[in-house]
Amino acid sequence: MDVKHFHKVIADFEHSGCDYTADDVIAEFASDNPENFLFPFMEGVIANLKTLGKIRTSETYAATLCKFQTFPRGQGCAVG
Repeated sequence: MDVKHFHKVIADFEHSGCDYTADDVIAEFASDNPENFLFPFMEGVIANLKTLGKIRTSETYAATLCKFQTFPRGQGCAVG
């Protein structure tokens, strides 16, 4: 997963057409953005669940992933 992410970071810099350094690549790779780690991981788990025939569980995970992707940053959940 990390190697795939590393290659994506480099590809994104290459496609941007801007100059970049190894420090830029490392900074982007190690950024605290949860999308860099949680979302691809969850997508992989969902795909594996589907492969195993666990369709309903994969749907539950997909719904959870969707909520994580759309949850407003910096706001808590309403309890009630």
